[in-house]
Amino acid sequence: IKGHSKCIGSLAYLKASCNVMSASDDGLIRQWKIDGEPVGKSWDGGGGAVQSIAVHLDDTTVVSGSVDGRLRLWNIKEGSMIGDPWEGHDAAVRCLDWSPNALEIASGSQDGTIRRWNPDTGRQIAP
Repeated sequence: IKGHSKCIGSLAYLKASCNVMSASDDGLIRQWKIDGEPVGKSWDGGGGAVQSIAVHLDDTTVVSGSVDGRLRLWNIKEGSMIGDPWEGHDAAVRCLDWSPNALEIASGSQDGTIRRWNPDTGRQIAP
C-alpha cells in the first residue's frame, strides 16, 4: 500500500472492518481497506509529523500523537478532529494506548514522561 510521502510511524487495525489506519512523518493520518484502497481523504494531523496512533475499542475514535507534543482525538467516521489538541508533553509523542476499559489514554514522549489522559475531557488524569 502506497500513499504516504514519508516514514510511517504507526499503524492500527479497525477491528470491525479490518481496515488499517496509518500515521506518517508527512503529517497525515490515513485509512486503508485491506485491498489497499484509501478510505476517504487523508487527515492533516496539524502538528507536523504524526508519530503514533491508537484506535478506541469500539472503532469510533482514534487518538494521535505528534512531534509538537500534542495529542489529538479524531472521529473515524467523519475524519474530523474532536475538540482542541491536548497539551502536556514537551517533545514528540512516540506511543499511545487506550486502557482496557477505554476510560484512559496513556501517552509516552521523547521528553521522558508517560502521561494519563481522560478522553472525554482531554485533561491529564495524573501529573
